[in-house]
Amino acid sequence: MSVEELVKVCCSLPASASAVTAVAPSLAYLDSRATAALMKELAKCQQLSRAMEIFDWLKSLPAVHELYSLCDVYTFTTAISLMGPSQQLRRALEYIGEMRARGLQCNVHTYSALMNVCIKVSRWPCCLQTQNQLMFIAAAASSFECSNIDKTRFWCVCA
Repeated sequence: MSVEELVKVCCSLPASASAVTAVAPSLAYLDSRATAALMKELAKCQQLSRAMEIFDWLKSLPAVHELYSLCDVYTFTTAISLMGPSQQLRRALEYIGEMRARGLQCNVHTYSALMNVCIKVSRWPCCLQTQNQLMFIAAAASSFECSNIDKTRFWCVCA
């Protein structure tokens, strides 16, 4: 099934039905980027709880499971970005901790997603700390990403 088809399946489920049960067999055919796209599309369709149900289930899998690799920097970064609208900074920070525990490197996009959550909850010290992390890794970022960092910095300081 495609991401679009999986979104339709999830959107058509009764409230009491499990999204994991409905989509788990098809996740084996997705890579982590497609899984991140599934999460984003579910959130756009007012199905954030289903997106997080799928992500939380994937996180709970043992390292030997065939779907364990779907929890990588792409899906974690997406999960962090999805915490912004619901202002769940604590959960976003927990995801950062889980990434580190798994040995996953946070990248510019991860820190940018976290900074956006910090901005949404008006946690300026956290925002500035995240900005410092962004600037630390900026030396390895492309010039495009660096220009985005500068814009994010401007937004963070001026917001």
